[in-house]
Formats: sequence, structure tokens, C-alpha cells
Amino acid sequence: MQRLVLLGSVASVMLAGMALAQPPAETQTINDPQGRFSFEAPKSWPVDHEASETGRTAILAGVDPECQFHATPDANSAAVTPDGVKRAWTAPIGTTKWTEALNAFKGRLFDNGGVGMTVSDEIVDASGYFPVQKAKATAGGKTIAAAIYPRPGLVVWSFCRTWKPADPTAVYAAVQSSFKTPQDEAMAAAGAAAEAQRAAGAAAGQAKANAEAAPAKEEQPAEPARRKGMRGGARAN
Repeated sequence: MQRLVLLGSVASVMLAGMALAQPPAETQTINDPQGRFSFEAPKSWPVDHEASETGRTAILAGVDPECQFHATPDANSAAVTPDGVKRAWTAPIGTTKWTEALNAFKGRLFDNGGVGMTVSDEIVDASGYFPVQKAKATAGGKTIAAAIYPRPGLVVWSFCRTWKPADPTAVYAAVQSSFKTPQDEAMAAAGAAAEAQRAAGAAAGQAKANAEAAPAKEEQPAEPARRKGMRGGARAN
């Protein structure tokens, strides 16, 4: 009997763990006040917006809040094409750049102000047209999952707290993965067309270079036909 109770308890714990690992069934769409981007979050999460006159926006989602999104206008990339932005962010930005960037946010992310913060697990998610830089930042024994979403004229950061073993990290990952802008489809199409045109131009240029570099074949004179006999006919023995 005790064994059955124990097995039942283990099964309950496993089912509870599976439930935590699943994205929430009911979500809400949370929009940037300026209409520049949106993301999906659990419907039960409260939402708070912070905006400034410079165009910077912070969206705090959840009670703690569990996830934060910070949007910053980027004048340097405002005139850059979508494929140009993609190429600029395809490679990992590196630990130094991550640390420098996170220093601007760590005061509001960690209870200890980010003292002793370290950065790890740096990757680039290339599943969509625009790459997403991802990393984890840890300070005071607490970890933040960070992501950067670059777009022409805009850079958006997201941070989700994964402080406790029981935190639904799959939910947080789903929230961060749901980020999008209203122009994403159009920008991806324009970027893909530009990439195809650039590739075709490069192929044509290479073919021309190969043709110019190839040595010209020298024309060889035709071999004269052999005479069947000597002039004047064959000599008699």
C-alpha cells in the first residue's frame, strides 16, 4: 500500500513538472505603446508600461515582473536595409559586449544590483529571418535569460527571471520567442530578395572573372595531307 502511495506521489510530481514545462494555454498579446512590436504572455500576468520622450519603452509583464521588454531607437541602423541588419547581427556579439550592454539594465534586474554579474550560454538563434542574440546573466545566485532583437532603427531587449528551480522556464522561453514587429514579413521578403540579387550579381561577376582569367587557346595550323606518292611517280628498281 505504501508503495502504491509513493508511486502515486511520484507520478503527481512528474505530471506537475510536465505542466510547468508547457506554454500557457491562455495568452494575451502585449503591444508596444508605439506599435513597434508585440509579444505573447500568460493571460494572468499584469502588465505595466514605462515610456520616455526619447522613444525608449519598457514593458514589465508578470508579478515580479517575470519578463521585461525594453525598446531603444537606433539611429545608426535607421537607414540600414533588413539584410544589412541581419548580416550585422549574425555573429555572436561576445561576452564583453554582452556585459557592457547588460550593465545598463542590471540594476533593475537583480536584487543585489548585479554585483559580480557573469554572462554565459551565448548563442545566436537564426530560426527566423532576423537573428536573435541570446545569453544568460547571473548575479547573487540568480539567473536572467536575455535576448536581443535587432531591427532597422530599433533594438529591443527582453529579460526573463529564472530564479527558482520551479520557475516555468518553458513559459518564459515561449514569451521571448513570440516577439515580432508588424513589418517583419515585409522586411524578411525584401531582405531575401536583396540577398538573392546580391548572390546573382556575385555569381555573374565570378563567371566573368573566370572567363577573363582563362588562357586563350592558340590556333594550331592544320596538318597538311600526306602525298600518296613522290613527285614524278615511283622509281623503278
